[in-house]
Amino acid sequence: MRYMTKIKTDKIIEEAMNAFHNDKAEEAFELLNHELLEDLNSVEILNALGGLHYESDNLKGALDFWEKSLAIDDNQVDDADVTEFAKENFNFVEYDEDEEIPASV
Repeated sequence: MRYMTKIKTDKIIEEAMNAFHNDKAEEAFELLNHELLEDLNSVEILNALGGLHYESDNLKGALDFWEKSLAIDDNQVDDADVTEFAKENFNFVEYDEDEEIPASV
């Protein structure tokens, strides 16, 4: 049963992303929000909604959905994804173990 639900969820996410990228953002959000009402704990749908908010330049909305998703399953994101996101969005700088971190950081 879970496998069929995953297939349905993946299809809805794909439809929503296609709608969004075809200038039908409202339709995309409606599809995902409707699906979320069926399963409030769907990390896939929460992440997809976060992605749509992010692509709509609504970082706060994106972070809200991603935080909800991580509260349900905190093992879904690997360190590389988090590091890349931080670099792109928060002027994140990585330092090697032997490098001194400037005091102004």
